[in-house]
Amino acid sequence: MFEGASEHALRAGFSVLGRLSEEHPRAQGWLAHLLDRDLPGRALAAFEAAKAIGERTAHARLGEVLGRALERKGTIALAVQLDNAGLPEQTVSLREVGAWVDKTLLDHLPEPTDLASLSARAALLGNLGARQSTLGKREEALVSSVEAVTHYRRLYPADPAVFSSGLALSLETLAQCQFHIVSWLPAPSL
Repeated sequence: MFEGASEHALRAGFSVLGRLSEEHPRAQGWLAHLLDRDLPGRALAAFEAAKAIGERTAHARLGEVLGRALERKGTIALAVQLDNAGLPEQTVSLREVGAWVDKTLLDHLPEPTDLASLSARAALLGNLGARQSTLGKREEALVSSVEAVTHYRRLYPADPAVFSSGLALSLETLAQCQFHIVSWLPAPSL
């Protein structure tokens, strides 16, 4: 059914299987198989279906399966395509996809040479740190957040009005990471 299907048909198929995955764990295997057979040709349809399903439920597994497929076989071209399609900030089912996109884009950014490239790096690091924190990857989030704060502190004097919100959000994520990491430490014996 999926071989040679149009973008519309792919999206409809992924929507059906995505909703089915809420109650039937076997559907996750079917989704993984379909994505592994042609990730470049099917990722966007799966992503759009996951966005639509994610507006109604957080229990569908399509976004999670897509995230794992991207970890295995994703490319920078797919990261750019999904980023251009519009990553929702607060969708539970697409957290892994969002983190993968941010990390992939970040890994392919050239070293910053001016304020614009430093700003792009800081923004991606801030987004990545927040996503990693939400996923419970506190140590990774801490590293991303520290780097984001470092960049925003360099950017802030150049244009406080533009960079103050990025700095504030990165500091907030950093504080949350530090709080959660410290709270996981064993209590000192008295």
